[in-house]
Amino acid sequence: MNKINIAKNSLKENKYTCVLFNGKKQIVSFKTGIKPLLYLTQKGTNLSGYVLADKIVGKAVALLALNLGIIEVFAETLSVSAKEILIKHNIAVSYETLTEKIINRQGTDICPMEKTVLNTFDLKKAFILLKNKVNELKSKGESVMKSLVVYYSRAGENYFGNSLKNLEVGNTKVIAEKLAKLTNSDIFEVKQVNEYSSSYNKCIEEAKRDQENDARPDLESYLDDIDEYDTIYVCYPNFWGTMPMAMFTFLEEYDFDGKTIKPLCTHEGSGMGHSESDIKKLCPNANVKKGLAIRGSNRDNCDNELKNWID
Repeated sequence: MNKINIAKNSLKENKYTCVLFNGKKQIVSFKTGIKPLLYLTQKGTNLSGYVLADKIVGKAVALLALNLGIIEVFAETLSVSAKEILIKHNIAVSYETLTEKIINRQGTDICPMEKTVLNTFDLKKAFILLKNKVNELKSKGESVMKSLVVYYSRAGENYFGNSLKNLEVGNTKVIAEKLAKLTNSDIFEVKQVNEYSSSYNKCIEEAKRDQENDARPDLESYLDDIDEYDTIYVCYPNFWGTMPMAMFTFLEEYDFDGKTIKPLCTHEGSGMGHSESDIKKLCPNANVKKGLAIRGSNRDNCDNELKNWID
């Protein structure tokens, strides 16, 4: 499967608004409109060789994509002006719906970001205009912070109660999805590029080796940033007394200063281990709350436990 189809599938299978992929690494976002590409431009991220799959691509997004070095674009909805600009710059483009113009959320007028770049085709000028417009809109309205559920889960052979059981869906994923629904949070799965074995005994050997080596496994996908979240639920199974090392990779990737972190650990008798203290070391300026330990075998009956913890 080629890069654009992988990005397209990721966009559709998850609740992402934007997926960027270069054949090895995915950068994903839950932010709407131009925000993902604007943030990456401000950050100075090099996206040369990446493809973009996006919910809506108008002229504003197209100009930002060109400025970032995107080589191919898929849009669920694409404007005529965006299509013309991308084709003019020899960018391969595909879409599901072609529209004359991108409308605002109220359906009353053209999108304000489209208006902002209506009379320019200059990439640097477009970036400055869009950045100023976003800042202007921010200053006029209240900033609404959200919550995020981040989880690592493993299907396959797991201890479930007092015996090994082959699980189609990992325990932590089942519980994380319940938590996201209860808190109305965005949800992001941490998956390592080289997954552990589906065999329980092989998996624990691999996980122990990574822990002993203080490894930081590469992840399949990374969020563009966590700026819009004030509360982050960090969910994981207990691997040798703490989180899987892939969660260390994730936590070291972002700035958690001032964020509230609520750890949740699935287990079959070992509780939280020392995972809470590890999170505090990794995120020293975050407010790490007391965690919740849930037996994985109780995953289908933990709703009240989750509700009490959230409250």
